[in-house]
Amino acid sequence: MFENRGLSVKVDIPNDAVFISIDIEKMIRVFDNLLSNAEKYSHESGDIEIVLYTNEKQVIARISNTTDQIASEELNHLFDKFYRMDKARSSKVVGSGIGLSIAKRIVELHQGEIWAESEQNKTTMYVALPLHQDIKEKETIYEDL
Repeated sequence: MFENRGLSVKVDIPNDAVFISIDIEKMIRVFDNLLSNAEKYSHESGDIEIVLYTNEKQVIARISNTTDQIASEELNHLFDKFYRMDKARSSKVVGSGIGLSIAKRIVELHQGEIWAESEQNKTTMYVALPLHQDIKEKETIYEDL
């Protein structure tokens, strides 16, 4: 998918195992949406970077792509249902505008956070999920999914 558009993909994932409690199918939907958007909105022959890292409490996935800068007022609405940026630009890209709102809901049901940042010609999407601690604490999450 990325090669067809001349996109270079760089992946930086540590070798050490990281344990989180997730609904795999739902989380695949989140990352499928984020990667699909990175491909759709990247400049031709641009770069996509996928990085995974941890802090004391979370595992954080970062997906960056080279694209036009997104204004801060637009960033605040990216995860709103049916929101699509700049009608002229987004009309060339097929989509309903619900993918990121669904991704946000899935991440929140996993007690995580999702957000976007943009500067110059790079947009970065972040997904932060709690590290696995006690499986009993997490069981209530799956009841909501």
